[in-house]
Amino acid sequence: MSADNWTICPDCVKRAKALRDAFREKYYGKSDSFVFTKLFEEVERAVTHIESYSDDEFKPDKEILKLAEEKEIFVECFGNKYEADDILQEGGISCSLREDYEQGVDDDGFIFIRYSCSCDCGFEKSYNYNEPKEENEVQ
Repeated sequence: MSADNWTICPDCVKRAKALRDAFREKYYGKSDSFVFTKLFEEVERAVTHIESYSDDEFKPDKEILKLAEEKEIFVECFGNKYEADDILQEGGISCSLREDYEQGVDDDGFIFIRYSCSCDCGFEKSYNYNEPKEENEVQ
């Protein structure tokens, strides 16, 4: 079964932006400007990818990732510690949000609406509506 629509997961975007902001806040003006600039450009590239409609995983520049690991780059965000590979979205899962929806009239003449969405990150929502029978009874 295929999805009715694919879009961008709001939680993946929020997480990528929060990690970017935490990185900037922690390292701006406190680390070597060349290193900061190189790393921040790659973090920005990761955020741009996450915000795009690509269903491909982001692949950071290997040299930049190695530099971040050598410098032991990490941030704290959402009460967790995130290391360089997390900040640069290395090996991250797809940020595509799968949406499925269905609407119509059932065999008894009642309206139904069903919507669900999910992402590999764990974000999911669902909504079901079935028209109450008393509203549609024939007199």
